[in-house]
Amino acid sequence: MQPFGGKYLVRGGRVVALDGAAAPKRVVVSVFESVDKAEAWRNSAGWKELEPIRAKAAKTRAYIVEGVAN
Repeated sequence: MQPFGGKYLVRGGRVVALDGAAAPKRVVVSVFESVDKAEAWRNSAGWKELEPIRAKAAKTRAYIVEGVAN
């Protein structure tokens, strides 16, 4: 992520469900400067090399969400 300006905002820690379905076991939130940079990371050769390992280790749902500028 780092070559694309990405950093972790949240990684692990206790998850408490307030509404809706049960809380997932783990939550990871990464921050990028733009949707374009997040997509570039997700499409990078580095990620494509690691993705099969991640896929074997966890069932995930991933989203890119445009948020609020800091």
